[in-house]
Amino acid sequence: MLPGRLDEAAAALREALRLDPGYANAHANLGSLYIITGEPDAARSCFLKAAQSGPAKHAFAELMLGALERSTDPSAAAGHFTATLAALDYPNHPVIWTPFERAEIQALALAALGRTQEVTTVFERAVPHRSAADVYQRQRYELFTTPTPPPCIYALIEIWRNIIATDPTAAPYGAPPLP
Repeated sequence: MLPGRLDEAAAALREALRLDPGYANAHANLGSLYIITGEPDAARSCFLKAAQSGPAKHAFAELMLGALERSTDPSAAAGHFTATLAALDYPNHPVIWTPFERAEIQALALAALGRTQEVTTVFERAVPHRSAADVYQRQRYELFTTPTPPPCIYALIEIWRNIIATDPTAAPYGAPPLP
């Protein structure tokens, strides 16, 4: 059983998928719920379906597949992170993100690929555009910090710490870890 209203969200997403089994965003969002509830195998299945749906790769699904593969298959993970960046550049990407969401996805993929110099620039540029809906998701970042974090991941987490210092509601799933 999922805690709180996550149960309702999961039920709504499953219903959306019953009505449209190829709905990539529903697969990706359900995968995110499974990350939050600690069900990585179910999350992986959802993210695979999201990545395979539609004409363009689903950037967030590719990012999360890479994060899930980091410790077991670094080569496959790198392929997913590269696909994330390519999908973000796709002119008719099927998902509309806020500038902050898009920058966070891009920064996480860049961090995982070791492109340190670009990471903080991309993310810091988006901070003024953050909305109340853009929150730190501890479980997502845990996928990037264990077992061996990319060197620049803590720069992103430090940006989140600064955001949370001014807006504590930005961390509904728990505060960022210390390095």
